[in-house]
Amino acid sequence: MSLPKINIEIPDGKQLFVVMAMMRSGSNLLQQKLNGIEGVLCHGEVFNTSQSGLEPKFEKTEARLPSLKSIDRKSKPGPYLKRLIELSQAEHVGFRLFENHHNDLIQPLIEDPRIFKIVLIRDFLESYVSLEIARQNDQWIMNRLGTRKEWKPIKVNFEAFKTYALRESLFYHEIISRCMLTGQKYLALDYSDLNTAKTDGLLLAHFGVHRVVDKSGVTAQRQNPEVLEEKIENYDEIRKRLRNLRLDRWLLTSGGSHIA
Repeated sequence: MSLPKINIEIPDGKQLFVVMAMMRSGSNLLQQKLNGIEGVLCHGEVFNTSQSGLEPKFEKTEARLPSLKSIDRKSKPGPYLKRLIELSQAEHVGFRLFENHHNDLIQPLIEDPRIFKIVLIRDFLESYVSLEIARQNDQWIMNRLGTRKEWKPIKVNFEAFKTYALRESLFYHEIISRCMLTGQKYLALDYSDLNTAKTDGLLLAHFGVHRVVDKSGVTAQRQNPEVLEEKIENYDEIRKRLRNLRLDRWLLTSGGSHIA
């Protein structure tokens, strides 16, 4: 059965980009950094139906917001995106998308060469553990002046982690392989590089801005900086099982940021 056709209209004078990432990969921090670049407005998880996903200042000040919210984003993602871009007062408009947000929208976004892809990745075990800790203490973001909630080391369910890693790796494979096959440029960023001058330079180079990123609005902080051995109750077991399956090469190491 073929997927329903989703038409993505980009108004004249606008450029659309999408941050394709997974939970607990630093996408909140990246969104804040992007919004510190002149001419750029990055919204959040606008296709996550459990939240509005709109950039907070935009949501508070945009008088025409009812014309956007009157469009059902789940059944009419194309018209919703078009109106969102129209209302966003920036040349470059983007949002964050995870693999579980809107299944029918992923392929049209990937296939469209007009839409620039920023691919944000993190070590799968690190992201899985961070996700489980967030579920445990219900702290999903911590800003500069925030207080870290208490947490306890988690016991990783190996089969659940394998499923998680497989699903996310297939999502990233789909994005990058299609971009390569269709000759599209994309920017690949790694969680470990987000707070570096290298990442700032890559972002500024793409958006054509020759100045520093305004970091006054960058408040997101790493919530659990401890090493994995301190966060996983059964770390030795997990490491051994990954090595026995020869998966440690991919699931116990991070990559780096580059443009392709």
